[in-house]
Amino acid sequence: MYVQFSVGDDGYVDGLSAAHNLALDPSLPYLTEMTQDEFDYFFNRSHLFYVDNGVLTDDQKEFVIKAQQAKKHVKAYLVDPCGHIVDIQHVPEDETDRYIIEPIPEGVVNPRWDGEKWVSGEVVDPPTVEELQQENERLKKENEVNAMAVMELAEIMLNGGGK
Repeated sequence: MYVQFSVGDDGYVDGLSAAHNLALDPSLPYLTEMTQDEFDYFFNRSHLFYVDNGVLTDDQKEFVIKAQQAKKHVKAYLVDPCGHIVDIQHVPEDETDRYIIEPIPEGVVNPRWDGEKWVSGEVVDPPTVEELQQENERLKKENEVNAMAVMELAEIMLNGGGK
């Protein structure tokens, strides 16, 4: 199987993907081949693997790197004139001038680029425990009212439709 991976600033593997066909992920610059057993070993110890002289190793096993993309790719957002996302791609790090490469912060809903940062028409904060408890009580009461209405309707239907 083909295995693609990336290496973090610390020199160790920090991302990986495997497939039986050669469907390249541009965000993972290194490519090697492994058997299923070798991949299982690598997957369970990937945080211990690093690249050394064209070889992926953990000092116990070695895998020859078959290919390495010449340029590092990054996740990039193409936006329209209003700042809304039109497309998401992985592009070479040095070809990002028409893209936004700033990650979208957590909690931003319906992201839009304002020219300097990601903004949102709405930032969703998770509900508080108190708000959840209040909503739970409201739903319980609503459920009780609905159950009573169903019982009344069933009684009417069993008694001949109220005639």
